[in-house]
Amino acid sequence: MGSEVARVTWGSEGDQKIVQDIERSSEDNIFHGELKIEEGMQPGKWKIDHILFPDSYSYAKVTSLMQEWDGIKVLGQGETLTSVVDDLSFSEFTVQGTKADGKAPVVRKKSIALTGKAVKKKGKAKLYVKASDKSPMRYVACVWKNTATKELLYGDMIYNRKKSRYEYTLSASEFGKKGKLRLICVEACDKYGNKTTLKNKKLPKLILIRK
Repeated sequence: MGSEVARVTWGSEGDQKIVQDIERSSEDNIFHGELKIEEGMQPGKWKIDHILFPDSYSYAKVTSLMQEWDGIKVLGQGETLTSVVDDLSFSEFTVQGTKADGKAPVVRKKSIALTGKAVKKKGKAKLYVKASDKSPMRYVACVWKNTATKELLYGDMIYNRKKSRYEYTLSASEFGKKGKLRLICVEACDKYGNKTTLKNKKLPKLILIRK
């Protein structure tokens, strides 16, 4: 049957992007969704830029595999994504009376911390960070590097409303057989694609070891 969720990327004339997930209805087997016009969107013409399905099921003309799309390793690590591109001019519409949001999220460096420096065999550790933006957040993500194998681990951080922070939980099984995990990147992206990225020296030195 293919994916139950399609990811639609809308684009403006000014190159602003909005990513929207829409679900397929079990009643008619058609994907349904609505794009809400909000303050922060660029005024002018908009249309669908492309559509992604997180499997190989073909719904339209497939032209390429999107391997480096923003956030894809965070939101769909390990999956093959099919990019559907066709004549999408039917989706064009005009936005009026809004003011474009061009400000990137604020990531508080001093808030980035771990609950511990070591993880036991069946234990877990939690990374947390405070990030905020006037517009809704698309994602806050972290990237870890295994110091021995050089492999990268991508994590999509979850918002904890009670503590007003984003969190990611690491288990011992994610370490592999050897090496330590070092935090090398934290990135926050708002609904309109504005990003703040902290890498390497701009991050606190956080290294997690496995006991």
